Amino acid sequence: MNETIVPALLMVRTDLDPAGEEEFNTWYTNVHLPEIVAVAGVRWGKRYRVRRDDASYPSDESIQTYLAIYGLESADVLRSEEFLSRRGWSKEIAPMVLNTTVTIYEELAALSHPSDGES
Repeated sequence: MNETIVPALLMVRTDLDPAGEEEFNTWYTNVHLPEIVAVAGVRWGKRYRVRRDDASYPSDESIQTYLAIYGLESADVLRSEEFLSRRGWSKEIAPMVLNTTVTIYEELAALSHPSDGES
């Protein structure tokens, strides 16, 4: 997975009802993430959960718990019929989801560690 060759990122941050956490994570990892990564122009996707227990960098409680990041060949991918038909929450998952923000970023610079053989 070469993450340095994408000019755009889609970032989705969200919280959810704790009662639905297991179902949400199973759906996102096994259904939604693969269907979005299969869209032409989406190079990769990753999911993260905030670490609220790290005293080195304490997290602001207002920051959403879950983060998904998608590497895009172009932000234009987000306007494709294929992407638009797959984005969003399923009808079963939607009631669990709270406080979602979606942001598109464009790359300004990239640098890899010299031992990675990439630049």
